[in-house]
Amino acid sequence: MNIQHFKRIIDRFLQGNAGKEEEQFIHRWLAATDKEKVTLDNEERRSLSAEIKQAVDERTGRSRPAKTFHLRAFLRYAAIFITPVAGLAIYFILSNKNRQHDLAFLHFEAPPGELRKITLSDSSIIYLFPGTRLDVPDQYGETSRSVKVAGRAFFDVRQNVGKVFEVQSGKLTTTVLGTSFEVKEGADKLIVSVRTGKVRVHYGARLLSDITAGDRLVMDTAGTGYVLEHWQGKNAFNWISGGLSFRQTPLHEAFDLVSDWYKVKMIIRNKDLEKERVTANLEGQTLESAMKILSQTVRFRYESNGHQIIIY
Repeated sequence: MNIQHFKRIIDRFLQGNAGKEEEQFIHRWLAATDKEKVTLDNEERRSLSAEIKQAVDERTGRSRPAKTFHLRAFLRYAAIFITPVAGLAIYFILSNKNRQHDLAFLHFEAPPGELRKITLSDSSIIYLFPGTRLDVPDQYGETSRSVKVAGRAFFDVRQNVGKVFEVQSGKLTTTVLGTSFEVKEGADKLIVSVRTGKVRVHYGARLLSDITAGDRLVMDTAGTGYVLEHWQGKNAFNWISGGLSFRQTPLHEAFDLVSDWYKVKMIIRNKDLEKERVTANLEGQTLESAMKILSQTVRFRYESNGHQIIIY
């Protein structure tokens, strides 16, 4: 993590404006260094003392000697007698001289049955489908815009001509300048669906295809083959509003979405149901309530057994 990004996180933390992941980062960091002592030699003590004195004189006119101390104590000292940014910048420089500890990513995850919305520093927005994990580099936006996703996510990317936006999902890389699209990593296939704009998809170093609005690329997870489809499933993006809703959606697609959303396996025994379409709003519903609504709308029977639902 570079010093500028570290200073911004610490400043937000001390002012009470840090996000949940940033607070967790700080607590993990402090816990790791709580008992660690830093012993300064004479040259380091003089250098640090001069830096602290300059910062203190500029802000408070007060000074304190630099000695051997606990890192957590220095954090409190810097917060009180120096500005949060200046004091912890010195602390970060000092601690890096004595140890190598670098958290390269901020991690985000959406729990089952719950949508999560992430706004990045460039105002790009990522919607995480339940059960999805997102990794964002701590230097995101400084030299590049690249994130990693495991699961299903919808991206509304702000345009930046000088810095492309990249999403890595396994070996699949989707590159854009500014657009909205979805990446879905399943057990047996990877899908990139474009809502607006245009994206470019690579598998490893191999260029697969450019995809435009209304189309999608479907590839098996082994990377042996893929197909391009003109897709009319715009309703499948409705989940980014915070819940599940269907409008004349093929029932089997609705079942797939419900299965992914609530992390439950669904087995369809009645093959005639695959021809049916459904219009329903399941926003805010529990799995039990959602299944009751669907069964009453389309008229089917089902049995629930833990993490499995059998439909007749």
